[in-house]
Amino acid sequence: LLAKRAVKRGLRVPSYVKTSLAPGSTVVTRYLDAAGLTPYLEQLGFHTV
Repeated sequence: LLAKRAVKRGLRVPSYVKTSLAPGSTVVTRYLDAAGLTPYLEQLGFHTV
């Protein structure tokens, strides 16, 4: 939910922040998708690996 609000407010991730997400499980990735948060995370520059 924080990612959603950050996108709506136009916030950006600083260049020194690591933006690759490694949830460790495909289940966690599915939870993010089901919650509708993946597009917001991707807009901020965070991508799952």
